[in-house]
Amino acid sequence: MTVTTDGTDDRRTGMKRILGFIWSAITAFNTLALFILLFLLFVGLANSALKRPVPSVPKNAALVIAPQGVLRERPLPLDPAALVSLAEQEKPILLRDILRAIRAAKNDDRIKLLVLSLDKLELSGIAAAHEIRRAVKEFRESGKPVIAVGDSFDQQQYLVASAADEIWMHPAGAIIPTGYGSYPLYFAEGLHKLGINVHVFKVGTYKSAVEPFIRNDMSPAAKEANRAFLSVLWDAFLDAVADGRGIEREALVNLLNSLDQAVVAANGDLGRLALDAKLVDALKTHEEMRKGIAKKLGKQGDKYPRIDMAQYLRTLDHKDEPKADAAIAVVTVEGAIVDGKGNPDEAGAERIVPLIRRATKDDKVRAIVLRVNSPGGSAFASELIRQALLDARAAGKPVVTSMGSVAASGGYWISSTSDEIWAEPTTITGSIGIFGLFFTFEDTAAKFGVHSDGIGTTPFADAFNPVRPFNPRLAPIIQKVIEKGYDDFLTRVAEGRKMTKEQVDRIGQGRVWAGATAKELGLVDNFGDLRAAAAAAARLAGLKEGQYRIRFFEEPISPLARLLMQISRNAAAVMARVEGLVGLKREVARATREMVKPLTVFTDPRGVYALCASCTVR
Repeated sequence: MTVTTDGTDDRRTGMKRILGFIWSAITAFNTLALFILLFLLFVGLANSALKRPVPSVPKNAALVIAPQGVLRERPLPLDPAALVSLAEQEKPILLRDILRAIRAAKNDDRIKLLVLSLDKLELSGIAAAHEIRRAVKEFRESGKPVIAVGDSFDQQQYLVASAADEIWMHPAGAIIPTGYGSYPLYFAEGLHKLGINVHVFKVGTYKSAVEPFIRNDMSPAAKEANRAFLSVLWDAFLDAVADGRGIEREALVNLLNSLDQAVVAANGDLGRLALDAKLVDALKTHEEMRKGIAKKLGKQGDKYPRIDMAQYLRTLDHKDEPKADAAIAVVTVEGAIVDGKGNPDEAGAERIVPLIRRATKDDKVRAIVLRVNSPGGSAFASELIRQALLDARAAGKPVVTSMGSVAASGGYWISSTSDEIWAEPTTITGSIGIFGLFFTFEDTAAKFGVHSDGIGTTPFADAFNPVRPFNPRLAPIIQKVIEKGYDDFLTRVAEGRKMTKEQVDRIGQGRVWAGATAKELGLVDNFGDLRAAAAAAARLAGLKEGQYRIRFFEEPISPLARLLMQISRNAAAVMARVEGLVGLKREVARATREMVKPLTVFTDPRGVYALCASCTVR
């Protein structure tokens, strides 16, 4: 073998080193550039989140209420998962913000016109829609006009819009009130195919929350109860729309019951159908809407002085609130009641109880209003919240419940021992009953050749092993626990409502009631919104109007958390625009949440629940 020593290997090695250095330099430069880019992006997003100069209200302006998002009763805490993934964290639209803006504008001489643009507001709560509608009617009492505009209107949006002086819709839009319905998903057949065995224990003829897991359809008893309360809600809708639009109720009913024929007669032109049926006053393009609003304010063209809701609220800066030391605390229970802290949109007992205790210990707080918008959930978590409220009453602070769109089952459990209960006629409430629900997966495991076997020191050692068959000796134990829980529920309601247990049982049995019926049955004291409930709490505490202010007790969100949430929303919006799929993703995500939500609330450590499955009305 011949070996050359002409320096070729040395040159190659040197070249590799030079190329490696160049590559390392390029990589380092790219990394540095990416870091600088991300840093500038962070600074830009932070700057946009923190630059919030106080706006001014123009003279002779229109207040434009055009919220985009889901209507809620309370702000949502920071969701770390959304922050990490740069997913868009929901920015809730607070009911109290909409109401406050409309009420303040009523007496604001700078505001001459109210514009409602609600077609991007997800307004699922029926009672909440009636509350906003009532505020709009109060605004009109000032003599100022209200114009509702939109590309289209869903049922709840139209309910609110019907209180306006005029409704303008895009010619290609539609209004099709389809009526109220309750259509839960039923999993029995699917669970059977998966080999999942369901073990149910309940009390109450009408306690239908377990039906989705043991049936493929709604039972006759559930249909009977649901038809009754849905009819009350629908009557309220028809009365409101007929009154607001000046339409004969019978004519409206005939139209909605024969929509198919009406659409055919209109050759599929839904905009023309709405106009001919007097559901809207005019069909206008966006340009025509802007010019129409400008004309109302005495302006030419499509430009007019305006301020949106978020800006207007910032100008108020608590100026519309009484200057008083005494406070009425409001603690909000919204979403399914669960053990622990729960998800941001749930009412976790570990979130709610500390808020009640904080209000109880605050010397400036003279009374507590429990604002409830919940179908219930964990019986144990509900009892923890109720006990905290009892402690507040024992400390000398009156407790008044203000029911929102839903306050049923566990939602009624926590309300039952209040000094007074206030609701809306369209609140969904009642559902006094409990049940136990357990799943075992032995058949599922067997399909994959997985089995569980062993030995224990007692017959109950395998009691809650989910991959073993359900122990039959547990059944009478659990049933007795459920029966005692129902008896406790009856006792608490009877004591709180000054009724006998037999009376409560007759209107209990898991049956759902509309607020109007609940008041007749004695489950509710008065009709009224949160302000009325706060006034009642103040009265019980010996305070008069002007001697107290309303304070919302909520989880504190630090300035850093607010900044991160805003950055997350801004970054998510940028990503969404790049991807161009934001609408599709939102709809898919929302549909997925609705499908799995019934399965996510079962967190009670004892497997005992006070939950209303029929309270989701569409």
